[in-house]
Amino acid sequence: MFNVSYAGLLGSKILKGESSMLRLDSKLRHFDRTLNFQKSLRRLIGVEELDKPTYRVESGYTRFNQKYNLTIGRPFWDEAMRENLNIQEENMKNLAARGVAGYTIVDYALADAAYTMARNFGTDINYPNSGFLSWTPLRTPTYRCVGAERFEVTDETKMSRLVKKVAMWFGASIVRITTLDRRWVYSHWYDNRASPHRNPPIVFSDESGYEDYVEPTQLEDGTQVIPKEMRYAISLGFEMDYESIRTAPTAVAFAGTLMYGYRTIIQTVASLAEFIRGLGYNAIPSSNDTALNVPIAIDAGLGEDGRIGGCLISPEYGPRLRLAKVITDLPLSTDRPVTFGIHDFCEECRRCSRRCPAQAIPKGPRTVGLEKNDVGAPTISESVGPLRWINNQERCRAYFAVGGTNCGVCISICPWSRPNSTKSILWKRLAARGGKTLRRILLHLDEVSDGEEINPERWWGKEIYEMVRKSNIATV
Repeated sequence: MFNVSYAGLLGSKILKGESSMLRLDSKLRHFDRTLNFQKSLRRLIGVEELDKPTYRVESGYTRFNQKYNLTIGRPFWDEAMRENLNIQEENMKNLAARGVAGYTIVDYALADAAYTMARNFGTDINYPNSGFLSWTPLRTPTYRCVGAERFEVTDETKMSRLVKKVAMWFGASIVRITTLDRRWVYSHWYDNRASPHRNPPIVFSDESGYEDYVEPTQLEDGTQVIPKEMRYAISLGFEMDYESIRTAPTAVAFAGTLMYGYRTIIQTVASLAEFIRGLGYNAIPSSNDTALNVPIAIDAGLGEDGRIGGCLISPEYGPRLRLAKVITDLPLSTDRPVTFGIHDFCEECRRCSRRCPAQAIPKGPRTVGLEKNDVGAPTISESVGPLRWINNQERCRAYFAVGGTNCGVCISICPWSRPNSTKSILWKRLAARGGKTLRRILLHLDEVSDGEEINPERWWGKEIYEMVRKSNIATV
């Protein structure tokens, strides 16, 4: 993988003009095959491009405040949610001490190590403008180093293709681009590092009092200002390892999420942002911070929303995809949203809601959240307005505490999570685009032939894991 500190040097390859840009493009030719394969795969599955997304948003919707997010916000000011963290820590100790398969000290050490890039060196996946997710350049931008002017984009379509290939070179599995919809940007961001009540706003430079800001800026009071010219969101998807996620809800599955999701996300968005800055443009690298990933990804055409709340269902990977984005003013051409029948599919399937150990996924239809659904959602941690299946995040997080990991069962058992093969591609097309009767038959056959989840012993290797279990060190 590419070193973040050198990402901006790529910009020197194209600062002299379009011919240089095309030379760099030719060196990334390998990713043409990937882009072409993704296009062909989508055609086989029956993906259609649309003029507007398939979601609906009720009038009166307001931007979500990160303070109410159950990962970064509520555990630091809501006593009930904080208690979940204490329970989870205690259960992790108990499981490790007993040497439970998938929860040994080795399994937890793997997950902890996989999280290194996402929570060290000043970086945190949930905080904007932190560490590698800095809103300002990590080094002197390339165009200044070589004494060049800002690169002039004369062909937005070619520039978009180049950016996609660079992002994939850095580590993204799939990349699409959309115009940033401000509704998905957090109204406020949450920073418990200074105080459990610090909740500064995120504003744009065309709002009164902030007109002079031409670069993304964090003010002394914590207010973050995004220049109005930063109109593009590069939406990035990162495939999660199928073999490890199939061990859910163990710590091995958690490690797979962190390793193939957040570790790669940090290095990719940081490097892509440095590349864009090297050309003379602004870039905000973002993981779970700044804005909501799923609706941005839907707008960009990475996939559609499904029954599993907080997850995108992509044609290529199903919900087995972690999301991030880079917000920029680099002129780009945008992609279109898509549909491939996932709403009809999820209406019929309900496998995730039946097998959710927390009973946090609704069995009923999509709603806008004006009334509680069959799992008691929305809570204050779910926004009201967009039509979707609203999951009860409080129940989900309570099970995290009981289980000692971040679960992942819903992603593991979704039929769309399976790796692509001739059989699975045909199944996806027929299940999503076929009629209700055919869909029911396919779902029944799939469930009875799905096989057992991959256990941790198989994932590590039986002989190795026998050593792990015998050598497990009791916690104190």
